[in-house]
Amino acid sequence: LINGYKKVKDEDGFDFIKNLDLSSVGISDYKDYQGIKNEKLSILSILEDQAPSPSLIQTGLLNFRLSEQNLNSILMDISAVDTTYAFYIKEDETIEIAAIYIEAIYADITEDKMSLKCVFNVNGKQIILTVYMSESSSTGLGINADLNDIYIGNIKASEDMENKILVFLEDALKDEPLISVNSQNKTFTISLDSYFEDLSFYSLIKQIMHAETSFDVLSEHDCININISLNN
Repeated sequence: LINGYKKVKDEDGFDFIKNLDLSSVGISDYKDYQGIKNEKLSILSILEDQAPSPSLIQTGLLNFRLSEQNLNSILMDISAVDTTYAFYIKEDETIEIAAIYIEAIYADITEDKMSLKCVFNVNGKQIILTVYMSESSSTGLGINADLNDIYIGNIKASEDMENKILVFLEDALKDEPLISVNSQNKTFTISLDSYFEDLSFYSLIKQIMHAETSFDVLSEHDCININISLNN
């Protein structure tokens, strides 16, 4: 579903796909399916469409809604995707080299929970990493989440492995202006400050000196509600 059937080789052993009905997820012909498309949605226009009235801004309580697709339009456009990282491990006189290619990073909203999916290709083998997140409030205009359990496939990562994975993600995302991982605090942040600065109604809120942001997951709508509390 991520890469598309056209990228699968015969020797990969996915012949069973031919007998599956994938119409429920919008795939009418598996042979022509190209994989997840990175459609660059305008987050700016989405927020602009939800512009609050001046009177509502004065109350100091704002609410915006971003869908799962909106979030993924941000995540799939980061430079870390389609990037390969090389590592080497030296044991005695032997040096082993590992190449980790990041195929995709996307959000998954289900059962009132949001998780971060990272699709890695490690030395030619695809691995899907799932990081479960919970709501956390933060200062500033953005989405801040606590990173909880991490699964490699269906296997829960050990505490030591979790730390190594978070350190890797923190390093891989260190140059991203909008997205970051803090391995020590185990938090994930999507900064929306730059989007708000370009909004037509930003002049009404720029005098607000302090903002606290939290979010709620609404799985029935595949979206999150971003709640912003503004204080003078």
